[in-house]
Amino acid sequence: MPTYFSPKISIIVPCYNVEKYLERCLLSLVNQSLKDIEIILIDDGSLDNCPQLCDEWREKDSRVKVIHKPNGGLGYARNSGLEIAQGEYIAFVDSDDYVDTCMYEQLYNSTDKGKHDAVLCGLRQEVAPQSYVLIRDYDIPTTFVEKQMDYLALSFLYKTELNTHSRLFMSVWHGIYKRELIKKLHLRFYSEREILSEDLPFQIVFFRNAKSVKFIPYYLYTYCLNVDSLTRHFKLSKFDAARKLRKLLYSLVPINAESFYFIDIEYYGRIRYLLADLLSADNLSWSEKYEFIKRLCRGENWGELKVSRAYERYTWKYMKQYELLKANRSISLMFFILFDKYINKNSLIKIFKASML
Repeated sequence: MPTYFSPKISIIVPCYNVEKYLERCLLSLVNQSLKDIEIILIDDGSLDNCPQLCDEWREKDSRVKVIHKPNGGLGYARNSGLEIAQGEYIAFVDSDDYVDTCMYEQLYNSTDKGKHDAVLCGLRQEVAPQSYVLIRDYDIPTTFVEKQMDYLALSFLYKTELNTHSRLFMSVWHGIYKRELIKKLHLRFYSEREILSEDLPFQIVFFRNAKSVKFIPYYLYTYCLNVDSLTRHFKLSKFDAARKLRKLLYSLVPINAESFYFIDIEYYGRIRYLLADLLSADNLSWSEKYEFIKRLCRGENWGELKVSRAYERYTWKYMKQYELLKANRSISLMFFILFDKYINKNSLIKIFKASML
């Protein structure tokens, strides 16, 4: 590659124990119709053949760069890629996913010669082994400008008038972001081992400081989920990570009641899904699950959550769980979640889908 090569887009791809899927992902990247790209593979201390596969791809294609580092998690792996990225725009891809070969050309051409700080597209959600695809689109205007950015950022927390179908997809992998703005903001990812949803703070800070953002109505990124491979090992530390995220978000949004309301709604929704995952876990006994839920009910003043305005938007099931949590009725809450979870054969997929909204 010539030393003067300046890529239009740097695509950052963290890799950890994904040898089964890595080739599919990389084939979709090296075959992009936009050729002026660099692909940065971060081997995050993989224990399988990913390190060797990354090096082999570097030998095959001069646009591929490789970083080998000790395992530190997805967020820190992305940060390693940001340190060496040279593209005008930055993109992120999870190594077990894949993209349309026209994705980055369409996104880059939609920047209107650098006018927009970010361009985002829709996505497909591929679920195996059922092998069906869910289309996730936007019901929002095409372009947002500076005065709308605070409200746009809040749409990553909860559905607003900007996007009545659902909140915006908080993940960073379905768009491109101007590197100059990332650099100006000294923007980096938190570790997913410290807070949940490490993409969310990145998105909120970026969009609150952007001058123009564009959405295009094409489904160009495919997010892959294998239901059979989902682990049923649950870490109780996830609840603490959810609290830390809530505290962090308070410091990142405009200081007003509406912003804090959106954060509390997001936090309570996350607690609900964590509780469902907890009750599905194989590594904890039922007595351990009950004792933890009892401590959770008593450990916070749930009545302080600013969710009262949500009654008109949420289903009866959603608000019933909130009332049980607020009233410290741990046994009732536990059985209510179990009934809600197991009465529906597709509950696992529904829980996952809700977590991606």
